Amino acid sequence: NVLFNKMDVAAANLLVEAVKHKDISLCGIKSDQISFTCDGFSEKKKLQPADAILLASDLSKVGVSASLTSLDVSENYIQGSGMAFGEALKISATIKELKMQRCQLGFKDGEGLAGGIAVSPSLTSLNLEFNELGPKGCKALAPGLAANASLTNCNLLGNKLGVAAAKSVVESVKGKNISLCGILPDQTEAIFCSDCLKSSDAILLASDLSKAGVSTMLTSLRLDDNKIRGSGEALGEALKMNSSLEELNLSECSLGEEDGKGLAAGLAVTTSLTSVNLSNNNLAGSGEETGYVQATEVTGDCFEVGAEVLYNGATMIVTQAPDSYNEIKMRPKPDMTGICAIADALGVSTSLTSCDV
Repeated sequence: NVLFNKMDVAAANLLVEAVKHKDISLCGIKSDQISFTCDGFSEKKKLQPADAILLASDLSKVGVSASLTSLDVSENYIQGSGMAFGEALKISATIKELKMQRCQLGFKDGEGLAGGIAVSPSLTSLNLEFNELGPKGCKALAPGLAANASLTNCNLLGNKLGVAAAKSVVESVKGKNISLCGILPDQTEAIFCSDCLKSSDAILLASDLSKAGVSTMLTSLRLDDNKIRGSGEALGEALKMNSSLEELNLSECSLGEEDGKGLAAGLAVTTSLTSVNLSNNNLAGSGEETGYVQATEVTGDCFEVGAEVLYNGATMIVTQAPDSYNEIKMRPKPDMTGICAIADALGVSTSLTSCDV
């Protein structure tokens, strides 16, 4: 066991090469060991990329890790180790669970892991949440996810993947019951509130929500206090297919008028949802209030609070009447199409009993 020796990658590769044809563990893994945990949180010290290369060597040897089914290296500084783990996954026939969340993995790590994911015959759960895979790294994983025959869970939340990459990943698992957010088949409640999620993450969640084989037991989903503007359509489509969800919390999610329209399509036809929280969003699309503007620069018959005026070609609503300097404040006129769509959905819904707006 030579972990935590502050060696560089070259030194680690030297050791790996030295035991290439020997069943020698470089990390203290025993032949009958089922799980190995070296997460940076509980250990109070962090693995480095060189340590991850040593672990990947152990994982790739049947004589060293023949019984190993679970490996947890989460919350370590192992950026650059994706290729080594990808190669190990190609060889290991026992590993079922690999946890690599919050490991600072970058897009090249995603590319390196992809080949191993594609052919692994045993891997069922892979946790990559809150790394730095980005759009390029996540797109690289998509073909591997599509090809894999054993995976049921690949958590990609918090990887700043962007909407286009999120849709690409969702498309790659379209015909598979693979969770992209860590949701388990027997899970009844999922809480993602205040997780700094973006609209791309909500698209991944919508994929999970739309699949009976992934979220068949899920009755409650909390996404409150995340910036997921632009995900309303995906979540609305998911609600059309889901038949188990009863509670959905989307408060303080920066949702706009287009999100309201997208959600409404699902709210109208859902057969299970009884409660939805849409409070503290911007479903009316009212926009930000302007600073002080000279009334002479604004077109209108009246400048009292609530009056409609025209400013820079846009219809605005006066929010502060002219002061002693003849200056006013305004905000864009609300777009009521999202609210109207939700109102129509509430009118036809057969399951909803509460809609907090």
